[in-house]
Amino acid sequence: MSNTTQHPTNPRRKYILLTLAALTVALSAGIIGVLLTEFLHLISKTQQVPHLTPIMMATAGAISGICWWKLRQKNLPSTQDIITTRAQHYPFTRTTIDAFTQVFLVGAGASIGREAAPRQLAATIAHRLYHPQHFTPEERNFLTAAACGAALGAVYNTPYAGAAYTISIVSPTKKWSKILAALTISYLAVLIPRAIYGAAPYYQLPIYKLEYSSWIWVIGAILIGAILGTTFRIISQNIIQKIRKEHPRHWWKLPAQLCSLMLLTAVIATYQPNILGNGVLIIEQGLHHKITLSSFLILAITKPLLTLLSLRAGAAGGTLTPALATGASIGAYIALASGTPEQLPVFMLLGATSLLSASESSALFGALFTIELTHAPMELWAPLLMCSIGAEYLGKILNRHIQHNTWLNPPH
Repeated sequence: MSNTTQHPTNPRRKYILLTLAALTVALSAGIIGVLLTEFLHLISKTQQVPHLTPIMMATAGAISGICWWKLRQKNLPSTQDIITTRAQHYPFTRTTIDAFTQVFLVGAGASIGREAAPRQLAATIAHRLYHPQHFTPEERNFLTAAACGAALGAVYNTPYAGAAYTISIVSPTKKWSKILAALTISYLAVLIPRAIYGAAPYYQLPIYKLEYSSWIWVIGAILIGAILGTTFRIISQNIIQKIRKEHPRHWWKLPAQLCSLMLLTAVIATYQPNILGNGVLIIEQGLHHKITLSSFLILAITKPLLTLLSLRAGAAGGTLTPALATGASIGAYIALASGTPEQLPVFMLLGATSLLSASESSALFGALFTIELTHAPMELWAPLLMCSIGAEYLGKILNRHIQHNTWLNPPH
């Protein structure tokens, strides 16, 4: 008896199967986006009791630590492992608990991104839906990758950026059929949260001025974004890889580390409340001139440091939105320090786009994500694209040089 997996050879049947699979991926990604968003809102309500915030944050850190200690007693495959089928087993229950634990800690105030959770959960569900008998490995891998991008788009109401994430980061491709499929899946997924929350941009862009100094800042944003974004990317990836190889033996270690981390975050939040969470507060408050010059400087330094400390303490999560917030803080500081407060929103977006494009190594995703988050008008598209392309290109050059630096990239 042959062990070779049989795939449908009838073109019509194959087309129907792929269409149904794409619709299922979009539906599941959209539902995941809504569920995790509602869960985040539920947990975030605890921050409305100021005098209890440090206690609640410390408790959340301890609870998350216990969950991750238990989950990591056995190997937990990464999202990329699921997409590329490198992992032999895909523990659905453990992966789901891991995703909700990430969102739980972000909602409690941890300085990490929440975007890893929907990607991870969507990838796990998508991969379990499609039997190898009906789909080739390439088809399963792409559908799983498309689920990641669609879930990201559903969370942030960014369908085109979600598709860009699929085709430029998770599963790079230049095939038009896959590009169109990724766009369709991501757009359909976003329709579900839009039916509930509406289609308003994630951030409301206030009145601004685009002047010649904005174009000068494009150059500065590219340089700063490329250097900091690439450095942040390499250090965070090294930390994540190291944590994945560790299997904590003592049950108390992870809870103690994350409890201490959350207490540190609570102390900093006493003086800089916008440090809490994945970086949304920094951009929301900053765009509307509700953060001072000195605070922007402090946030630009402490936000990435707290994110790296969170990862090193054992927290699982993303780095996308912390990178975005760090770039925005730098741009805002430059705008205020240079005496051009009317250009603050533009400087924030340019700084955010540059650092994000370098940290994700994707100009397409960096530009589209910023544009869709704010519904930026077309007059901003050119400088945003210049920042994203320049930062990605320079970041890749820097990456090749600092990969040999043993401090940034220690031997494994």
